[in-house]
Amino acid sequence: MATLTKTGSESLTKTERNVGFDVLKTLATLGVVILHSASIEWKEISYATYEWNILNIYDSAVRWVVPVFVMISGAIFLNADFTIERIYKKYISRIVTAFIFWSALYACYEYFDEYEHSLKVTVLSFFKGHFHLWYLYMIVGLYMIVPLVKKIIADEKLIRYFLVISFIFSFLIPELVYVMTNIPLTAMVGKYAKIMIRNMYLDFVGGYTFYFIIGYYFTKIKLNAKQYVMMGAFCFFGILSTAVLTYKFSHILEKNCSEFYSFTSVNVLFQALFVFSLYQLINKIPFSPGAKSVILKLSKYSFGVYLVHDFFILISDKFFHFNSITINPILGVPAVAAITFVGAYIVSAILNHIPILKKYIV
Repeated sequence: MATLTKTGSESLTKTERNVGFDVLKTLATLGVVILHSASIEWKEISYATYEWNILNIYDSAVRWVVPVFVMISGAIFLNADFTIERIYKKYISRIVTAFIFWSALYACYEYFDEYEHSLKVTVLSFFKGHFHLWYLYMIVGLYMIVPLVKKIIADEKLIRYFLVISFIFSFLIPELVYVMTNIPLTAMVGKYAKIMIRNMYLDFVGGYTFYFIIGYYFTKIKLNAKQYVMMGAFCFFGILSTAVLTYKFSHILEKNCSEFYSFTSVNVLFQALFVFSLYQLINKIPFSPGAKSVILKLSKYSFGVYLVHDFFILISDKFFHFNSITINPILGVPAVAAITFVGAYIVSAILNHIPILKKYIV
């Protein structure tokens, strides 16, 4: 079994960065770019096309990205002693100012790109945020409950209890209910089960809190080789089942089905747990000082890349008529993702060298 250890928490001291987390942040940022390069076109084309099937495979393979970001945040925040004042003044305030800046830019772009947009629609777009900025709302919510979550993680049994009921009611049951509801033989049972679960109002054990806490929990356990192999097998199954279930239910429902892309689906959870656990193996790699410096810069600029990257996808499609299905999507997705990642990285690097901007918007 996985054993409790202080190894994870010791690597989170102020004097030593966790290089494993830096590597995962960079890979997750690249994964986000791949995800959006594929998913934007996936929504626009029919499930009955060759292109859709290729995009489905790409999309299914990187669903772990957001959960891994959340787990890294949980591992860092729950292993540190941040006062409520510090959480709000340093971390939440930065997320809020970043949201205001980038949401305003995206809303303005939409206003001038879509001439039928009224000022009212633009203001609504600003408050709602561009599609990927939902993450900022969610992470602020998690930061706000850090002092409360600290009470849970103070007791090992309580951590495990929380994770168990959160898994059951936020991952397992909702996915089973969805499947049952959309299969004629079990539709009625699924409908009643959905009503019963909804009426329990178990929002406290919501899915992203699960990721936040399990990220911390993984810094307290040490996995052995057998467990890594097992988790790797589950990860592969998670990717495969995401693609297959999305394909199957899209044909059953005769429309593009994104239910199994949910970050709180069991199949995505399998992916995320394995990928996140790799930080322990990455930390054992003897990186040179130069390599660590490069990894640190890539990690440091990842937040800016996340914020700005969709401008490159939009501009590439709008002005250059190039997107993930302009050519064969097998090549189109990585081509768009590579151009977007490099361009967004350059912009993020520049912004991170401007004193005021680096403090408030990236």
